[in-house]
Amino acid sequence: MKSLYPIIFGAVFALTSLGVSAQTSSSTPDASSDTGASSQTPASKKILRLENHQLSKVVQRTLAKTKGLTDTHIIPFAKYKSGDVILAGFITDSTQEQIAIDVARKVPNVKSVESKLTLVEEGH
Repeated sequence: MKSLYPIIFGAVFALTSLGVSAQTSSSTPDASSDTGASSQTPASKKILRLENHQLSKVVQRTLAKTKGLTDTHIIPFAKYKSGDVILAGFITDSTQEQIAIDVARKVPNVKSVESKLTLVEEGH
């Protein structure tokens, strides 16, 4: 099963990325009527990515230090500006999902947490 983790993580990441992209593009007003939307500079996009990455790292470190989340593979995806975090990956006990959600919600700048965690039985 461990050899399947990279493949499954890749699939979860791809699906999560598509969901975030779809939400982002559908939530913006009509691009043809808004000329200011395309004026974002590459530097500001880089800053947004960096902020998102930093928030994801803080959530990841916090989850790693949490008791009760042993033998899990959880990857947080964060949007700094909105405070949205998506938890993707695998857990081995159903109680671990709620622990992870509660811990992620307590991280500064996190406003909402969505779980995309999959329960995997140990030994499979």
